[in-house]
Amino acid sequence: MKNFWHSLGLFTLNFRIPILIVLGVLTAIMLSFTHLELAQDYGKIVPPDDEDFEIYRNFKEEFGEDGNVIVIGVEGDLRNPAFLGDLYDLGENLKKVQGVEGVLSATHLFTLEKDTVEEKFRLLRVMKQKPSSQAEADSLSNVILSLPFYQNLIIADSGKSSVIAVSLNSKMLDSGSKVKMFDDLKACTAVFEKKYNTTLHYAGLPVLRTVLQKILPKELALFLLLAIVITGIILFIFFRSFVAVFFPILVVIVIIIWALGIQGALDYKLTVIMGIVPALITVVGIPNCVYILTKYHQEFALIRDKRQALMNVIQKIGSVTVMVNATTVVGLGATAVTDIAVLREFGIVAGLTVTAAFFISMLLIITIFSFLPPPTEKQLKHLERKATDGILAWIDKIVHLHRKWIYAIVFLLFASSIWGMFLIEVRAGLSDDVPRGNAMMADMKYMEEKYKGVMPFEIWIDTKEKRGVQKLAVLRDIAQLQDSMATYGMISRSLSLADMAKFSRQAFYGGDAAEYDLPSKSEFTMIGLMLKKSKIETGSFSKSLTDSTGQRTRISGNIKDIGSKAMAVVLKDLQTDIDSIFSKEKYEVKITGTTRIYIKGNDYLVKNLIQSLILTLILIGILMLIQFKNISGILLSIIPNVLPLLMVAGFMGFADIALKSSTALIFSTVFGISIDNTIHFLAAYRLHRKAGLNVSDAVSATYENTGLSMIYTSSILFFGFIIFIASSFGGTQSLGYLVGGTLLIALFSNLFFLPAMVLTFGKDKEDIKV
Repeated sequence: MKNFWHSLGLFTLNFRIPILIVLGVLTAIMLSFTHLELAQDYGKIVPPDDEDFEIYRNFKEEFGEDGNVIVIGVEGDLRNPAFLGDLYDLGENLKKVQGVEGVLSATHLFTLEKDTVEEKFRLLRVMKQKPSSQAEADSLSNVILSLPFYQNLIIADSGKSSVIAVSLNSKMLDSGSKVKMFDDLKACTAVFEKKYNTTLHYAGLPVLRTVLQKILPKELALFLLLAIVITGIILFIFFRSFVAVFFPILVVIVIIIWALGIQGALDYKLTVIMGIVPALITVVGIPNCVYILTKYHQEFALIRDKRQALMNVIQKIGSVTVMVNATTVVGLGATAVTDIAVLREFGIVAGLTVTAAFFISMLLIITIFSFLPPPTEKQLKHLERKATDGILAWIDKIVHLHRKWIYAIVFLLFASSIWGMFLIEVRAGLSDDVPRGNAMMADMKYMEEKYKGVMPFEIWIDTKEKRGVQKLAVLRDIAQLQDSMATYGMISRSLSLADMAKFSRQAFYGGDAAEYDLPSKSEFTMIGLMLKKSKIETGSFSKSLTDSTGQRTRISGNIKDIGSKAMAVVLKDLQTDIDSIFSKEKYEVKITGTTRIYIKGNDYLVKNLIQSLILTLILIGILMLIQFKNISGILLSIIPNVLPLLMVAGFMGFADIALKSSTALIFSTVFGISIDNTIHFLAAYRLHRKAGLNVSDAVSATYENTGLSMIYTSSILFFGFIIFIASSFGGTQSLGYLVGGTLLIALFSNLFFLPAMVLTFGKDKEDIKV
């Protein structure tokens, strides 16, 4: 292996120009793939063979999309003729926006009218034109308020509050066009808002998706800029040299191009998780440059020969750097083996990019600095920093003289962390990624207060026979479940065929609101005959409520964004209600909808991320066995880096930070990164032992040789990850401060706990050699 690194060093220095040319060409190719497309949905977070997902897919095929409606909350008195007229005009203008397929509002309602001559129902617009007088406005508002079918769906607060439900084209909604479509909608409503000095409230899944799409590109640019600026500042503080800042930053820019290029070449879309990869790789890639530069300066300070110093860098830290990057690849790439597409894509891109970053940083730093003049005395000054040396000497003294105190503190931290860890809850919501200060959050709260929720919530009912939904007994069962759902404080007023039957009965009795109820058996027969003659499609003025065979139907509603934990309770209670009402012999009833699938998807994400952490521990254990060739090396590598993970898990429990996709991601990521310091420390320690030093002196020499680089790289990683707190997304913010905090704890663990363990287990047992 020693000959291999010697040969690689000769090859790198002898073929500098061809290496730079090849890297330049490959980087140019990668640059051509950097035009990324934004993901137009939440990503495939549920395996395609999942039973609930199959039901949801079948549901969409039968009834269409459940998340393609924007609801706009409006405050105003429907008895005001001017307001009523302008609301009518607003609805008409919204219809003209490209991508809008339908508008339902207080001024765009339909009613059923009984035709006694032809014995059928006619579907009529309640308001065909704007009112021209107060009397006409009063008449129209009386009709609107006399239709219970629309109460708490379109109308609330006795007509003082209403919504405009705008149905959007699904294909446009699943493309980048949705941003323009939403902006066009807001341009229409802006005139209305200005005239009445009011604020309209926009909610619904399309609004959520549009907000995310607007923010993601800005986040990517912000992270990249902050990552480069922060790392540049830290590099200058450490090295006090323009050369030592400029060229590592140049390397980082090349790595960023590769990160974006790999993602583009694999045709992966930009999501919230994928959006952090370039900045993440920037932060992870810089430590390679720091280790290589620091070692180069150390070697040059000893032998004063630039070429030989560069050769020594490759020979002495080549294998260690490979192992360090291998553990990072494992930590970030472990999700590549999951069955969740968004995690798998993240793992593949992160793993490939870290691999590429290793070769790029090693080859570029060595070749570029081989062309540059040798380091000056000023550039080597950072190796003689008395403050850092003093800190490391103090730590060395503490570790040698007070190991019992270190173990006592570790035990207390371990015990409290375990306690806190058991307080962690798995919890996530659809709007978790939306910035808390975004106007959409206030709008959503408004809609939840007025209408109990805007997130799609569906119940799919299969009667197991054709035209089964046309039976009165089925409608009674549906109505009974709806009555039960109405007692839930977080589920909105729902809509079903039972409501259509009630609406028809009201029309049958001349529009009297008191007759809005399920028909009797005899009434049902007569109303059914009239409806057959009418040939009215429910989808013409409400959601499609039945499939083409009449076998399956839906109860359609909305729910508050209550989070996965509360949702689990609701689903359990509602399932109990379903089981008590619907006979399993006669029906198959499933709770479905976008909200249900997303919440289940989060459970899958967390489960897969925990599995990734276990896989990371196993794979890194194997790598440590390869590196150190004994069990003690594995234990000394893993134990100091498990402690920070436990501490962060404990902190999450005490601070009530939920375990969800963004926070679960930190554990395998941090473990793969934090163990780098351990490898460097143990590798340097082993070299000093082989040079003949005893355990105590070898530990002290390791502090002198490696301690500075450990502090440098950990500082860069800490500040690099802290930049994510500038994110607008709550999940990304959590990732930033939790990973940054974990890495800081890991540094102290590797500076105190790891050397203490080495002294304890290596002092009197010479057979333990790491």
